[in-house]
Amino acid sequence: MRIYRQTYTRPIPDGARITTRSGSVIAQFTGRGGRRTEAKLTKKGDRVLCRSENWYIEFVDHNNVTRRIKVCTEEQPTRELGGKINTWLGYVLMDKTPPAELIEWFTARPVALRNELAKVGVVSRFEDRLVLQDVLQGFQRHLKTEKENSDKHVRSTISQIRRTLEACQYTIWEQIDCQRVHDYLLQLRDGGQGISKRTFNGFVQSMKAFCQWVVDTHEYLDRSPLEKLTRLPKIQTDQRRLRRALETDEAERLIRTTHASSEEREGMTGPERATLYRFILGSGLWVKECRGLRVGDFRFQDTVNPCVLIRAESNLRKGKAELQPISRGLAERMHVYLATRKASLCFGGRFKRLSGHVADALKDDLADAGIDYKDGESYYVDCLSLRETYIFDLVKAGHDIETVRRLARLSSIDRTMRYFRGREKDERFAVETMPALLVQPGRR
Repeated sequence: MRIYRQTYTRPIPDGARITTRSGSVIAQFTGRGGRRTEAKLTKKGDRVLCRSENWYIEFVDHNNVTRRIKVCTEEQPTRELGGKINTWLGYVLMDKTPPAELIEWFTARPVALRNELAKVGVVSRFEDRLVLQDVLQGFQRHLKTEKENSDKHVRSTISQIRRTLEACQYTIWEQIDCQRVHDYLLQLRDGGQGISKRTFNGFVQSMKAFCQWVVDTHEYLDRSPLEKLTRLPKIQTDQRRLRRALETDEAERLIRTTHASSEEREGMTGPERATLYRFILGSGLWVKECRGLRVGDFRFQDTVNPCVLIRAESNLRKGKAELQPISRGLAERMHVYLATRKASLCFGGRFKRLSGHVADALKDDLADAGIDYKDGESYYVDCLSLRETYIFDLVKAGHDIETVRRLARLSSIDRTMRYFRGREKDERFAVETMPALLVQPGRR
């Protein structure tokens, strides 16, 4: 095996100083970057001998063919690679599979270098192995271009996958093991003191989706190694942030106080914020969905059944367009508000679109209205509480569970049922209004 830098000749640079040292004729001149450079002259004395910046390895492979590859500009990594190639060829000549550590070392090399090694047949025995960092880039493109997920969702998913792969020290597909991934996630959970069940299940979903995509895009793979990785049940028992719905008088006070506010928050005036809160309380949309609403999305022409279009790119439910019914009273208020709105988007105030920090504005508006952001039982009131208030009001109005599910755009009856839990004063009112025959003392 030979490790070297290539030599080549070039004309003597202008202004070069010719001198003699130890019997050799040398040209001294200014090279790249203004550095002072020396080079020997050829035997004829009309050109200078130069060395390439890159180091090369020349070796004879297991088929007795002389190979040469360009490595890098540093000598030490080149010599290290030469030693690894020698070790690799030793296993190949003995017709043995190289150890996993050696395979991992080669798969961790830059893609360009791995391609060079594959071209000369050095790593032909594992070139079909899937390098996880490479396929993860493909999965990231899949999420963004094919699934059309938001940038935030893509970043979160890829971050969870990369964190898991690095923690488990996985570099190639064959290393992925269901039990090891499960143990790592349990370690993150740390007996319930670490990540929540919801976060745990998010990791599970990201890893399973990644592995299934790899299987679907590679015909020679039969099944996902994480096929049996399961989510944790009963995530509602491990909520880290408990929310409560607003009482009717609290919701009215919040809107009234905010409408009268003279302060601008997150680019919106008091009346603009009050309109946003009123709209969420009357439609049940998420704040993220309100961010993409356009003035033309409101269907005011149908005065009997007014509704608002939730576009596919904004819809948090499976990314499909939906028409959400709203009350005629809310439709009239929104019609008046949007008539004065000059921008194409419904909300945002003087900003181009609705700020990502609406929760901060709501927190200040709650304080102005005398409503605790966090009560004595550690229940919070935040932007999602406005949506929950909408759902609870539907329940309190006596609508059946299927109607509530459709209007709230919830995916299942089970998810809807948790909103049917009555609050203490509602339960008290219910039992006190039972027929007298059932509760009158002395009757049997």
